[in-house]
Amino acid sequence: MSHSEKNWKTGPGYHSVQTIQLPPYDKISLSNGLPVYLLNQGSQDIIKFDLVFRGGRLLEEKKLVSKFTATLLREGTLTKKPAEVANYFDYHGAVLRVASNLDFVYMSLSCLSKHFEKVIHLLAEVLYEPLFSEEELEKLKRNTIQKLFQDLSKNDLISYRVFTEAVFGVDHPYGYNSTEEAITAITRDDLVQFHKDHLGHKNAFIVVSGKFDGPAVASTVEKLFGNTLPESTLPVYSPPVSIQQPAGLTVYTNNEYQASIKIGRKLFNRQHPDYAAFFFMNTLFGGYFGSRLMSSIREKHGYTYNVYSVFDHLIYDGYFYIGTDVALEYVDATMSEINKQIKTLCSRKAPSKEIEMVRSYLTGNFLNLIDGPLNSGSLIKSLAMDFTLDGYFEDFLEKLKTVSAKDVQEMAQKYLGQEDLITTIVTHQSPAMV
Repeated sequence: MSHSEKNWKTGPGYHSVQTIQLPPYDKISLSNGLPVYLLNQGSQDIIKFDLVFRGGRLLEEKKLVSKFTATLLREGTLTKKPAEVANYFDYHGAVLRVASNLDFVYMSLSCLSKHFEKVIHLLAEVLYEPLFSEEELEKLKRNTIQKLFQDLSKNDLISYRVFTEAVFGVDHPYGYNSTEEAITAITRDDLVQFHKDHLGHKNAFIVVSGKFDGPAVASTVEKLFGNTLPESTLPVYSPPVSIQQPAGLTVYTNNEYQASIKIGRKLFNRQHPDYAAFFFMNTLFGGYFGSRLMSSIREKHGYTYNVYSVFDHLIYDGYFYIGTDVALEYVDATMSEINKQIKTLCSRKAPSKEIEMVRSYLTGNFLNLIDGPLNSGSLIKSLAMDFTLDGYFEDFLEKLKTVSAKDVQEMAQKYLGQEDLITTIVTHQSPAMV
Protein backbone atom coordinates (compact mmCIF):
# COMPACT_ATOMS: atom_id res chain seq x y z
CA MET A 1 0.00 0.00 0.00
CA SER A 2 1.46 3.35 -1.02
CA HIS A 3 1.85 6.24 1.39
CA SER A 4 -0.73 8.32 -0.52
CA GLU A 5 -3.26 5.46 -0.53
CA LYS A 6 -2.80 4.94 3.20
CA ASN A 7 -3.44 8.64 3.85
CA TRP A 8 -6.58 8.53 1.70
CA LYS A 9 -7.97 5.59 3.64
CA THR A 10 -7.17 6.87 7.11
CA GLY A 11 -8.21 10.47 6.46
CA PRO A 12 -6.70 13.62 7.94
CA GLY A 13 -5.71 13.88 11.57
CA TYR A 14 -7.47 16.09 14.07
CA HIS A 15 -6.80 17.75 17.39
CA SER A 16 -8.87 19.49 20.02
CA VAL A 17 -9.16 23.24 20.45
CA GLN A 18 -9.28 24.27 24.07
CA THR A 19 -10.93 27.70 23.96
CA ILE A 20 -13.26 29.53 21.57
CA GLN A 21 -14.73 32.87 22.61
CA LEU A 22 -17.07 35.30 20.95
CA PRO A 23 -15.03 38.42 20.06
CA PRO A 24 -15.63 41.42 22.33
CA TYR A 25 -18.28 43.88 21.19
CA ASP A 26 -19.95 47.03 22.52
CA LYS A 27 -23.64 47.34 23.20
CA ILE A 28 -25.40 50.70 23.21
CA SER A 29 -29.05 51.69 23.34
CA LEU A 30 -30.54 54.38 21.13
CA SER A 31 -32.87 57.04 22.49
CA ASN A 32 -35.89 54.84 21.78
CA GLY A 33 -34.32 51.86 23.56
CA LEU A 34 -33.32 49.99 20.40
CA PRO A 35 -30.21 47.88 21.16
CA VAL A 36 -27.17 48.24 18.90
CA TYR A 37 -24.23 45.79 18.93
CA LEU A 38 -20.94 47.22 17.62
CA LEU A 39 -18.14 44.84 16.63
CA ASN A 40 -15.27 47.09 15.50
CA GLN A 41 -12.26 45.06 14.40
CA GLY A 42 -10.42 43.72 11.38
CA SER A 43 -7.87 45.09 8.92
CA GLN A 44 -10.05 45.85 5.88
CA ASP A 45 -12.11 49.03 5.65
CA ILE A 46 -15.47 47.33 5.16
CA ILE A 47 -18.62 47.55 7.22
CA LYS A 48 -21.81 45.53 7.50
CA PHE A 49 -25.02 46.94 8.95
CA ASP A 50 -27.84 44.58 9.95
CA LEU A 51 -31.26 45.82 11.05
CA VAL A 52 -33.43 42.95 12.27
CA PHE A 53 -37.13 43.01 13.10
CA ARG A 54 -38.33 40.00 15.07
CA GLY A 55 -41.66 38.60 14.05
CA GLY A 56 -41.80 37.68 10.38
CA ARG A 57 -44.66 35.27 9.85
CA LEU A 58 -45.66 35.40 13.52
CA LEU A 59 -46.94 38.94 13.01
CA GLU A 60 -48.90 38.29 9.82
CA GLU A 61 -52.64 38.70 9.59
CA LYS A 62 -52.56 37.28 6.07
CA LYS A 63 -50.27 34.59 4.74
CA LEU A 64 -47.05 35.64 2.92
CA VAL A 65 -47.41 39.34 3.72
CA SER A 66 -44.11 39.56 5.60
CA LYS A 67 -42.22 38.06 2.65
CA PHE A 68 -43.88 40.35 0.11
CA THR A 69 -43.33 43.41 2.30
CA ALA A 70 -39.62 42.65 2.63
CA THR A 71 -39.19 41.90 -1.07
CA LEU A 72 -40.83 45.14 -2.20
CA LEU A 73 -39.15 47.40 0.37
CA ARG A 74 -36.20 48.10 -1.91
CA GLU A 75 -38.30 48.41 -5.07
CA GLY A 76 -38.51 52.18 -5.05
CA THR A 77 -39.23 54.97 -2.55
CA LEU A 78 -41.57 57.96 -2.67
CA THR A 79 -38.85 59.97 -4.45
CA LYS A 80 -36.76 57.28 -6.22
CA LYS A 81 -37.62 54.64 -8.80
CA PRO A 82 -36.41 51.06 -8.26
CA ALA A 83 -33.62 51.52 -10.81
CA GLU A 84 -32.41 54.68 -9.06
CA VAL A 85 -32.20 52.86 -5.73
CA ALA A 86 -30.29 49.95 -7.28
CA ASN A 87 -27.95 52.23 -9.25
CA TYR A 88 -27.06 54.32 -6.20
CA PHE A 89 -26.02 51.28 -4.19
CA ASP A 90 -24.15 49.83 -7.19
CA TYR A 91 -22.29 53.10 -7.82
CA HIS A 92 -20.93 53.03 -4.27
CA GLY A 93 -20.09 49.33 -4.40
CA ALA A 94 -22.71 48.61 -1.75
CA VAL A 95 -25.01 45.62 -1.44
CA LEU A 96 -28.43 45.88 0.20
CA ARG A 97 -30.34 42.72 1.02
CA VAL A 98 -33.90 42.83 2.34
CA ALA A 99 -35.54 39.54 3.17
CA SER A 100 -37.84 37.74 5.56
CA ASN A 101 -37.89 34.39 7.27
CA LEU A 102 -40.27 32.54 9.55
CA ASP A 103 -39.08 34.57 12.54
CA PHE A 104 -37.84 37.91 11.24
CA VAL A 105 -37.56 40.60 8.57
CA TYR A 106 -34.10 42.05 8.06
CA MET A 107 -32.16 44.66 6.09
CA SER A 108 -28.46 44.00 5.54
CA LEU A 109 -26.09 46.57 4.02
CA SER A 110 -22.43 45.91 3.15
CA CYS A 111 -20.06 48.54 1.78
CA LEU A 112 -16.66 50.20 2.10
CA SER A 113 -16.46 52.08 5.38
CA LYS A 114 -15.84 55.38 3.60
CA HIS A 115 -19.22 55.14 1.83
CA PHE A 116 -21.28 54.16 4.87
CA GLU A 117 -22.52 57.68 5.64
CA LYS A 118 -23.89 58.04 2.11
CA VAL A 119 -25.54 54.67 1.60
CA ILE A 120 -27.01 54.30 5.09
CA HIS A 121 -29.18 57.35 4.42
CA LEU A 122 -30.66 55.63 1.39
CA LEU A 123 -31.29 52.48 3.46
CA ALA A 124 -33.22 54.67 5.91
CA GLU A 125 -35.24 56.15 3.04
CA VAL A 126 -35.99 52.65 1.73
CA LEU A 127 -37.23 51.69 5.20
CA TYR A 128 -39.25 54.82 6.00
CA GLU A 129 -40.65 55.74 2.59
CA PRO A 130 -41.24 52.58 0.53
CA LEU A 131 -43.29 53.02 -2.61
CA PHE A 132 -45.03 49.62 -2.63
CA SER A 133 -46.20 50.30 -6.17
CA GLU A 134 -49.12 48.32 -7.54
CA GLU A 135 -47.12 47.62 -10.69
CA GLU A 136 -44.20 46.08 -8.78
CA LEU A 137 -46.59 44.11 -6.57
CA GLU A 138 -48.39 42.58 -9.53
CA LYS A 139 -45.07 41.72 -11.17
CA LEU A 140 -43.88 40.04 -7.96
CA LYS A 141 -47.11 38.07 -7.65
CA ARG A 142 -46.80 36.80 -11.23
CA ASN A 143 -43.16 35.80 -10.74
CA THR A 144 -43.91 34.12 -7.41
CA ILE A 145 -46.77 32.09 -8.89
CA GLN A 146 -44.56 31.03 -11.79
CA LYS A 147 -41.82 29.94 -9.40
CA LEU A 148 -44.39 28.08 -7.29
CA PHE A 149 -45.46 26.04 -10.33
CA GLN A 150 -41.82 25.20 -11.02
CA ASP A 151 -41.26 24.19 -7.38
CA LEU A 152 -44.30 21.94 -7.43
CA SER A 153 -42.65 19.87 -10.15
CA LYS A 154 -39.74 19.01 -7.82
CA ASN A 155 -40.27 16.12 -5.47
CA ASP A 156 -37.77 17.34 -2.88
CA LEU A 157 -39.62 20.63 -2.43
CA ILE A 158 -42.98 18.90 -2.33
CA SER A 159 -41.75 16.52 0.38
CA TYR A 160 -40.51 19.44 2.47
CA ARG A 161 -43.88 21.19 2.14
CA VAL A 162 -45.76 18.05 3.14
CA PHE A 163 -43.41 17.47 6.07
CA THR A 164 -43.62 21.00 7.54
CA GLU A 165 -47.40 21.01 7.22
CA ALA A 166 -47.56 17.66 9.00
CA VAL A 167 -45.30 18.88 11.83
CA PHE A 168 -46.78 22.33 12.49
CA GLY A 169 -50.14 22.39 10.69
CA VAL A 170 -51.21 23.90 7.37
CA ASP A 171 -52.23 27.24 8.91
CA HIS A 172 -49.47 27.68 11.51
CA PRO A 173 -46.83 30.36 10.75
CA TYR A 174 -44.10 27.72 10.90
CA GLY A 175 -46.06 25.22 8.84
CA TYR A 176 -47.99 26.90 6.04
CA ASN A 177 -46.71 26.96 2.46
CA SER A 178 -47.23 29.23 -0.52
CA THR A 179 -50.32 28.70 -2.65
CA GLU A 180 -51.56 30.51 -5.73
CA GLU A 181 -54.65 31.57 -3.78
CA ALA A 182 -52.60 33.12 -0.94
CA ILE A 183 -50.34 34.94 -3.40
CA THR A 184 -53.24 36.32 -5.41
CA ALA A 185 -54.99 37.58 -2.26
CA ILE A 186 -52.17 39.95 -1.22
CA THR A 187 -52.92 43.64 -1.72
CA ARG A 188 -50.90 46.83 -1.45
CA ASP A 189 -52.88 47.77 1.66
CA ASP A 190 -51.67 44.55 3.33
CA LEU A 191 -48.05 45.56 2.78
CA VAL A 192 -48.58 49.13 3.94
CA GLN A 193 -50.28 47.94 7.13
CA PHE A 194 -47.63 45.32 7.93
CA HIS A 195 -44.89 47.88 7.37
CA LYS A 196 -46.61 50.43 9.59
CA ASP A 197 -47.42 48.05 12.46
CA HIS A 198 -44.40 45.75 12.63
CA LEU A 199 -41.22 47.39 11.34
CA GLY A 200 -40.57 49.47 14.44
CA HIS A 201 -38.13 49.75 17.32
CA LYS A 202 -39.83 47.54 19.93
CA ASN A 203 -39.10 44.30 18.08
CA ALA A 204 -35.80 45.36 16.46
CA PHE A 205 -32.06 45.40 17.03
CA ILE A 206 -29.00 46.46 15.02
CA VAL A 207 -25.60 44.82 14.52
CA VAL A 208 -22.71 46.78 13.00
CA SER A 209 -19.53 44.84 12.21
CA GLY A 210 -16.27 45.55 10.40
CA LYS A 211 -13.65 48.25 10.62
CA PHE A 212 -15.19 51.69 11.12
CA ASP A 213 -15.12 54.97 13.02
CA GLY A 214 -17.06 53.91 16.14
CA PRO A 215 -18.25 57.33 17.41
CA ALA A 216 -19.21 58.53 13.93
CA VAL A 217 -21.18 55.38 13.10
CA ALA A 218 -22.92 55.41 16.49
CA SER A 219 -23.89 59.06 15.94
CA THR A 220 -25.29 58.33 12.46
CA VAL A 221 -27.24 55.31 13.67
CA GLU A 222 -28.72 57.35 16.53
CA LYS A 223 -29.73 60.13 14.15
CA LEU A 224 -31.39 57.83 11.63
CA PHE A 225 -32.93 55.21 13.91
CA GLY A 226 -32.97 56.59 17.47
CA ASN A 227 -36.13 58.66 17.18
CA THR A 228 -37.60 57.99 13.75
CA LEU A 229 -38.49 54.32 13.95
CA PRO A 230 -42.17 53.98 14.91
CA GLU A 231 -43.73 51.91 17.65
CA SER A 232 -44.23 48.26 16.72
CA THR A 233 -45.94 45.08 17.83
CA LEU A 234 -44.02 42.33 19.59
CA PRO A 235 -44.51 38.79 18.24
CA VAL A 236 -46.56 36.35 20.29
CA TYR A 237 -45.97 32.67 19.65
CA SER A 238 -48.79 30.15 19.74
CA PRO A 239 -47.54 26.54 19.71
CA PRO A 240 -49.10 24.36 17.02
CA VAL A 241 -52.12 22.35 18.03
CA SER A 242 -51.15 18.71 18.43
CA ILE A 243 -52.28 16.87 15.33
CA GLN A 244 -52.58 13.11 15.14
CA GLN A 245 -50.67 12.32 11.97
CA PRO A 246 -50.39 8.95 10.24
CA ALA A 247 -46.95 7.36 10.54
CA GLY A 248 -46.45 7.62 6.78
CA LEU A 249 -47.60 10.20 4.24
CA THR A 250 -47.18 9.34 0.56
CA VAL A 251 -47.72 11.83 -2.26
CA TYR A 252 -47.68 10.78 -5.91
CA THR A 253 -46.33 12.99 -8.72
CA ASN A 254 -45.39 12.67 -12.39
CA ASN A 255 -41.65 12.56 -11.67
CA GLU A 256 -40.61 9.24 -13.17
CA TYR A 257 -37.03 9.18 -11.95
CA GLN A 258 -36.66 10.10 -8.27
CA ALA A 259 -38.51 9.83 -5.01
CA SER A 260 -37.95 12.25 -2.15
CA ILE A 261 -37.95 11.10 1.47
CA LYS A 262 -38.30 13.16 4.65
CA ILE A 263 -38.45 11.55 8.11
CA GLY A 264 -38.63 13.71 11.22
CA ARG A 265 -40.52 15.43 13.99
CA LYS A 266 -41.08 18.67 15.88
CA LEU A 267 -38.43 19.45 18.48
CA PHE A 268 -37.32 22.61 20.32
CA ASN A 269 -35.31 25.83 20.17
CA ARG A 270 -31.81 26.75 21.37
CA GLN A 271 -32.90 27.32 24.94
CA HIS A 272 -34.02 23.74 25.54
CA PRO A 273 -31.78 21.79 27.98
CA ASP A 274 -31.27 18.98 25.43
CA TYR A 275 -30.27 21.31 22.59
CA ALA A 276 -26.49 20.83 22.80
CA ALA A 277 -26.59 17.05 23.12
CA PHE A 278 -29.12 16.63 20.31
CA PHE A 279 -27.13 19.03 18.13
CA PHE A 280 -24.08 16.80 18.63
CA MET A 281 -26.07 13.63 17.96
CA ASN A 282 -27.55 15.06 14.75
CA THR A 283 -24.08 15.95 13.45
CA LEU A 284 -22.84 12.43 14.07
CA PHE A 285 -25.92 10.87 12.52
CA GLY A 286 -26.34 12.94 9.37
CA GLY A 287 -25.03 16.47 9.84
CA TYR A 288 -21.72 16.33 7.98
CA PHE A 289 -20.02 14.49 5.13
CA GLY A 290 -18.50 11.84 7.40
CA SER A 291 -21.81 11.10 9.13
CA ARG A 292 -23.32 7.65 9.56
CA LEU A 293 -26.04 8.24 6.98
CA MET A 294 -23.49 9.38 4.40
CA SER A 295 -21.09 6.53 5.16
CA SER A 296 -23.81 3.91 4.88
CA ILE A 297 -26.37 5.05 2.31
CA ARG A 298 -24.03 6.89 -0.07
CA GLU A 299 -20.55 5.42 0.42
CA LYS A 300 -21.36 1.78 1.20
CA HIS A 301 -24.61 1.14 -0.69
CA GLY A 302 -24.58 3.84 -3.38
CA TYR A 303 -28.31 4.50 -3.12
CA THR A 304 -28.00 8.27 -3.47
CA TYR A 305 -25.58 11.12 -3.97
CA ASN A 306 -26.72 13.00 -0.89
CA VAL A 307 -28.37 12.02 2.38
CA TYR A 308 -28.45 14.15 5.50
CA SER A 309 -30.21 15.02 8.72
CA VAL A 310 -31.16 18.55 9.77
CA PHE A 311 -31.80 19.99 13.21
CA ASP A 312 -33.29 23.40 12.52
CA HIS A 313 -33.94 25.68 15.48
CA LEU A 314 -36.42 28.54 15.24
CA ILE A 315 -36.80 31.33 17.78
CA TYR A 316 -39.71 29.66 19.55
CA ASP A 317 -39.62 26.07 18.30
CA GLY A 318 -37.62 23.65 16.16
CA TYR A 319 -37.69 20.50 14.07
CA PHE A 320 -35.53 17.60 12.91
CA TYR A 321 -35.64 15.58 9.73
CA ILE A 322 -33.70 13.10 7.63
CA GLY A 323 -33.75 13.85 3.92
CA THR A 324 -32.68 12.24 0.67
CA ASP A 325 -33.67 11.84 -2.96
CA VAL A 326 -33.26 8.38 -4.48
CA ALA A 327 -34.09 6.50 -7.65
CA LEU A 328 -37.49 4.81 -7.42
CA GLU A 329 -35.98 1.33 -7.24
CA TYR A 330 -33.99 2.25 -4.11
CA VAL A 331 -36.83 3.67 -1.99
CA ASP A 332 -37.49 0.53 0.06
CA ALA A 333 -33.82 -0.26 0.54
CA THR A 334 -33.04 3.30 1.59
CA MET A 335 -35.90 3.37 4.08
CA SER A 336 -34.71 0.07 5.51
CA GLU A 337 -31.16 1.36 5.90
CA ILE A 338 -32.30 4.62 7.54
CA ASN A 339 -34.34 2.65 10.07
CA LYS A 340 -31.39 0.34 10.65
CA GLN A 341 -29.10 3.30 11.37
CA ILE A 342 -31.63 4.78 13.79
CA LYS A 343 -31.91 1.48 15.66
CA THR A 344 -28.12 1.17 15.82
CA LEU A 345 -27.82 4.68 17.21
CA CYS A 346 -30.38 3.84 19.88
CA SER A 347 -28.98 0.44 20.83
CA ARG A 348 -25.20 0.90 20.70
CA LYS A 349 -22.93 3.57 22.07
CA ALA A 350 -20.80 5.33 19.49
CA PRO A 351 -17.05 4.53 19.58
CA SER A 352 -14.94 7.12 21.36
CA LYS A 353 -12.97 7.80 18.16
CA GLU A 354 -16.18 8.74 16.35
CA ILE A 355 -17.28 10.98 19.23
CA GLU A 356 -13.96 12.83 19.22
CA MET A 357 -13.99 13.20 15.44
CA VAL A 358 -17.42 14.86 15.56
CA ARG A 359 -16.34 17.07 18.43
CA SER A 360 -13.28 18.18 16.48
CA TYR A 361 -15.37 18.80 13.35
CA LEU A 362 -17.82 20.98 15.28
CA THR A 363 -15.00 22.93 16.91
CA GLY A 364 -13.58 23.73 13.49
CA ASN A 365 -16.98 24.90 12.29
CA PHE A 366 -17.37 27.21 15.26
CA LEU A 367 -13.89 28.64 14.63
CA ASN A 368 -15.10 29.57 11.14
CA LEU A 369 -18.09 31.37 12.67
CA ILE A 370 -15.77 33.85 14.39
CA ASP A 371 -13.23 34.11 11.56
CA GLY A 372 -13.23 37.85 10.92
CA PRO A 373 -15.58 40.66 11.96
CA LEU A 374 -18.30 40.01 9.40
CA ASN A 375 -18.66 36.34 10.33
CA SER A 376 -18.57 37.28 14.01
CA GLY A 377 -21.23 39.92 13.40
CA SER A 378 -23.46 37.33 11.75
CA LEU A 379 -23.06 35.07 14.77
CA ILE A 380 -23.94 37.92 17.14
CA LYS A 381 -27.03 38.62 15.02
CA SER A 382 -28.09 34.96 15.18
CA LEU A 383 -27.62 34.77 18.95
CA ALA A 384 -29.37 38.09 19.58
CA MET A 385 -32.29 36.98 17.46
CA ASP A 386 -32.79 33.94 19.67
CA PHE A 387 -32.39 35.88 22.94
CA THR A 388 -29.26 33.81 23.61
CA LEU A 389 -26.46 36.37 23.32
CA ASP A 390 -25.16 36.93 26.84
CA GLY A 391 -22.86 33.98 27.66
CA TYR A 392 -24.83 31.42 25.64
CA PHE A 393 -22.20 30.76 22.98
CA GLU A 394 -19.44 29.95 25.44
CA ASP A 395 -21.77 27.84 27.58
CA PHE A 396 -22.93 25.91 24.51
CA LEU A 397 -19.35 25.15 23.49
CA GLU A 398 -18.57 23.92 27.00
CA LYS A 399 -21.52 21.55 26.82
CA LEU A 400 -20.30 20.18 23.49
CA LYS A 401 -16.94 19.41 25.10
CA THR A 402 -18.60 17.05 27.55
CA VAL A 403 -21.13 15.27 25.32
CA SER A 404 -20.49 11.55 25.71
CA ALA A 405 -21.40 8.40 23.81
CA LYS A 406 -24.05 7.79 26.46
CA ASP A 407 -25.55 11.26 25.86
CA VAL A 408 -25.72 10.58 22.11
CA GLN A 409 -27.46 7.26 22.68
CA GLU A 410 -29.92 8.81 25.13
CA MET A 411 -30.83 11.57 22.65
CA ALA A 412 -31.54 8.95 19.99
CA GLN A 413 -33.62 6.86 22.38
CA LYS A 414 -35.53 9.89 23.62
CA TYR A 415 -36.31 11.59 20.32
CA LEU A 416 -35.94 9.10 17.45
CA GLY A 417 -38.53 6.53 18.42
CA GLN A 418 -40.47 5.21 15.42
CA GLU A 419 -43.74 6.19 17.08
CA ASP A 420 -42.65 9.87 17.15
CA LEU A 421 -41.37 10.20 13.58
CA ILE A 422 -43.38 11.34 10.59
CA THR A 423 -42.36 9.86 7.23
CA THR A 424 -43.21 11.62 3.96
CA ILE A 425 -42.42 10.04 0.60
CA VAL A 426 -43.07 11.82 -2.67
CA THR A 427 -42.81 9.37 -5.55
CA HIS A 428 -44.05 8.54 -9.02
CA GLN A 429 -47.57 7.28 -9.53
CA SER A 430 -47.36 4.20 -11.73
CA PRO A 431 -50.02 3.61 -14.41
CA ALA A 432 -51.37 0.69 -12.39
CA MET A 433 -52.24 3.11 -9.57
CA VAL A 434 -54.17 5.56 -11.71
